[in-house]
Amino acid sequence: MGTPSPRAIAKNALTGHRGWQRHWRAAQPKRRYDVVVIGGGGHGLATAYYLAKNHGIKEVYGEVLRENEPMLRLNRAFQFNIHATQDDPGVLHVSLPLG
Repeated sequence: MGTPSPRAIAKNALTGHRGWQRHWRAAQPKRRYDVVVIGGGGHGLATAYYLAKNHGIKEVYGEVLRENEPMLRLNRAFQFNIHATQDDPGVLHVSLPLG
């Protein structure tokens, strides 16, 4: 999962973007969220943690691709709970109870 080359970007742009490797799963949204932080890697994780800690949210929850070892190390460092999903073996659920 590296940075694509300019050639790969151009090729995929001309072929309807069908050649890209999947980087997220198709998830059904919940009916309600207190806060949504989309992407951002470590910055998104820190933003979610800050918002939760300072605005009364009881849990930070997210999903990480199993192959994204740098993000998993960061989640472990923050003492997130990490567990497998039932619907997609390539995705791990991460959560951190705050309350």
